[in-house]
Amino acid sequence: AILQNVIGVGLAKMLDIHALLGVMAGAVSLKGGHETAAVFGPAAESLGIVGAQAVAISSATYGLIAGGFLGGPVISWLIDRYKLAPTAPQNSPYKRQGEEETKPLIDAFDFFHMLALVLIIMTVGRLVSTWINVQAKTVWQWENFFLPDYVGAMFVGVIFRNLNDVLKIVVLNSKAIELLSKATTGIFLTMAAMSLRIWDLYELAVPLFVILLFQTAVVAVLALLVLFPILGKDYDAAVMCAGFIGHALGATPNAVSNMNAVGERCGAISYKAFLIVPFCSAVLIDLVSIPNIIWFISYFSR
Repeated sequence: AILQNVIGVGLAKMLDIHALLGVMAGAVSLKGGHETAAVFGPAAESLGIVGAQAVAISSATYGLIAGGFLGGPVISWLIDRYKLAPTAPQNSPYKRQGEEETKPLIDAFDFFHMLALVLIIMTVGRLVSTWINVQAKTVWQWENFFLPDYVGAMFVGVIFRNLNDVLKIVVLNSKAIELLSKATTGIFLTMAAMSLRIWDLYELAVPLFVILLFQTAVVAVLALLVLFPILGKDYDAAVMCAGFIGHALGATPNAVSNMNAVGERCGAISYKAFLIVPFCSAVLIDLVSIPNIIWFISYFSR
């Protein structure tokens, strides 16, 4: 995440465009995905950076496609090159043909119960973000500091989830939460796409294309030459690298999709990869990525 912003800012300055546009084509859109792009894009535009939202959303769309396109072929080549053998147990985790999958039903109470819980967390998170923003400007004298509402909500959600696992305050229905997530994400992405002003990209098309191609090459090199050796040069390492490519350019679903594709091709799933990658890409990354993005925006908006 830090490297993507460094690359984005460096290339933006070389290509004679505003440094914050490089941040939009860095961790904001690639590590962050559409959700982060749709939050920080308007924030950058409010600082006077014309085209920031269009750059962020377009870069996130590119990353989603590139991450899915690149992950499978690159890691398949890696597996063939080093003749890596799956280490999964004999009983395949994939559903066999003809095997019926039973899923618990979700009733209206479950859905609205989880919706109410999410809305409460969002409200508390917004209050936290507002308080921090006021303190930053009035007490800490950080004039360009900006903490989006969703970041406060995210941290409140993480704290609540960990406390709830211990104290059992409420019963969380994972199926209802998943349904709520899919529905709201679809609405969110549709609204983000409808608000995209594509004409803002007319003069930025070539610089943006150069930055994104360079970001893609760096992610591939990191996966092949750095992460794969560090993680052990085995089948699990290859699957984790597939997840890294998917998330570093797209989002957590991209990472999972890439790992699934490798598992289906090789006939075995990497349990280690499915434990580590989603946890890192959905939880731990935000502890680094969000403060990193906020610092870059604050510093280069001066």
